[in-house]
Amino acid sequence: NIRFRDGSYSNFNNTDLAGNAGFNEIFPLFSWYVIETDSTRYKNTGIHVVYDAGGPADGTPCAASSVNPTASAPAGTAPCGNSAIALNLANTFETVSVPTALQVPGAVYCTTADCTGFSIATPGTSAPASACTISPTTGGTSCSAARSTGRIDPSWVTSEGWQGFSGQNSFLEFGKAPFAAGENGGIHGEVIYASTRPFDDPQLLLHTSWTPDVPGVTMNLYQVGTAADGTQSLTLIDTTKTSSWDDWAQGFYPGTSKPYMNCPGQLAQPTTTAGGDLFFFTLYNQPMYLDVYNNGGTPAHTVPNNSQFKCYDGMHNWNQLQPAYYDGAYRFPSIVNRDPTSGAAANIPGSTTNPAGTGTPGLMAGSNCTICVANPTDGTPMLPDGQYVVEMLVPPGYELVKEEDKNILIGDNYIAPVTVQFPGLGGSIYILPDQANVAAVYNGNQGWLSGFNPTNAQNPSQTFGRQSSLASHEGDTGSVESFWPCVGATRIVPDYISLFPQSAEVAPFAGAKRNLCDRKLVQLDDQTSALAKFWVFTSAHVAAHFTGVITDDFTSEFDPFSPQFGEKFSPANLPVAIKDWTGQEISRVYADHWGTYDGLTYSTWEVNPPNPTGYAPTMMVTCMND
Repeated sequence: NIRFRDGSYSNFNNTDLAGNAGFNEIFPLFSWYVIETDSTRYKNTGIHVVYDAGGPADGTPCAASSVNPTASAPAGTAPCGNSAIALNLANTFETVSVPTALQVPGAVYCTTADCTGFSIATPGTSAPASACTISPTTGGTSCSAARSTGRIDPSWVTSEGWQGFSGQNSFLEFGKAPFAAGENGGIHGEVIYASTRPFDDPQLLLHTSWTPDVPGVTMNLYQVGTAADGTQSLTLIDTTKTSSWDDWAQGFYPGTSKPYMNCPGQLAQPTTTAGGDLFFFTLYNQPMYLDVYNNGGTPAHTVPNNSQFKCYDGMHNWNQLQPAYYDGAYRFPSIVNRDPTSGAAANIPGSTTNPAGTGTPGLMAGSNCTICVANPTDGTPMLPDGQYVVEMLVPPGYELVKEEDKNILIGDNYIAPVTVQFPGLGGSIYILPDQANVAAVYNGNQGWLSGFNPTNAQNPSQTFGRQSSLASHEGDTGSVESFWPCVGATRIVPDYISLFPQSAEVAPFAGAKRNLCDRKLVQLDDQTSALAKFWVFTSAHVAAHFTGVITDDFTSEFDPFSPQFGEKFSPANLPVAIKDWTGQEISRVYADHWGTYDGLTYSTWEVNPPNPTGYAPTMMVTCMND
């Protein structure tokens, strides 16, 4: 799946019989996406990534290099790689590598993009970084060492941030293997902002593609046990927070000044003997701005190499593939600290689990987990098999999705006239369902098989044979879904829906005793992993986010200090009006010096079409230089 950074979906896909999934028409947003794959049935063994460096594709005429010595294009032509994966599709020759200190922890960097002869099983065997010089007069490239854009990321990387552009191709190969005996993949999931709440039963909610996730939510994990008196006990054994794209993209490995994300391909300043990129001076010593904000106006870290390898949104950063997380995901056992060189979970000095630089809190390094054991295949923290309760602490300002919070099919109740089958025959005889069927479904003496809710005459169904205390599973969405039993506090569902109670629209399961879904009972079995999702919302719908860039199609950008250099010209400091569908202006922002802008405006949960699967967001009009 390809996601936007807020956790909502851009594209779904499934692998074909050969294991391939092609995304051929992804819009180049001039911003990063995040790509993930399912990890419920198989474990991750590593990710082979290849980004397009631009220029002549592998297998086409290009300059000779150490990785492609037989090429013989004219002087001044850029070199290209020598690979099968990108043949005629992408250039895999990396002219500017990130320094060793900024490499992805535990990754293997390859001589050729196919990574022949390299394995994630032998980390520390990377090819030397490219050492290339571009002639300031001819434009030719000469290298004393060179490697490709191919890299193998370790198994702890579960998703990749990706930025791509028109006519460029990038490749990801997700390594998968069955879990070994005695091994499991833990518990993972998301906290989702439920702008659309279509189902009667919140236990059965699905992640609709347009709904984002919620970062920074506290998640707790309890182990289910048996107390001395024979009753069920819950023991808190782990805690974590849901992921944040911003915190990762602008964050640093704990106790270091090494950014989580570092982007290759960006030249240093030009000199009299070597060509370079004047954009180096635009980036020069730029801080991570979230680092500035969180530290009261002064950056807490200095970005290495004068910020030359800083990742950012925009064309000048070009194609990139870097480990990254979208908003709102969590995983147990928690891994809160990693060694900045090896990538292994570790209690490094200055980290959350080792602030004083001494001691080993908990049983496993780098984790808050107190009962974890060593994974039998790689020694990483692993939860024992068994039953757990995953708890979401509803963040301030949000509400937990409940039965009465359903927000489709809302309207005035239609009271139909009673249908008379045989009028005038001594009384009214009405059409009724077969009484045997009624008894079979609604007989309150049948326990959970009944599903009868006698307090809700309008919608008396409750389970239709589904036992809510057991998990259900299905796999026709973007992930192999599991619907775990909700085991939060028991309460009585109110009579009417919460959004417009004056409509007298009866809430699903009104009057029934139901458990809240802020806690879910999860079974973690051998040789698998468990997926548990949670849903929250706000009565006043969250603001819509927008971002964009203004371009002038009649001219090009010739300023080498601009991130738009080589693209269409972007005029600076223009006003951008946001109007509703009637043309009424509701807000206004201004583009920055490089023609980019962003902002917020009101949005809606509204679903107007009569088809309940159709979604009708508020339509806004943006007017540039208005």
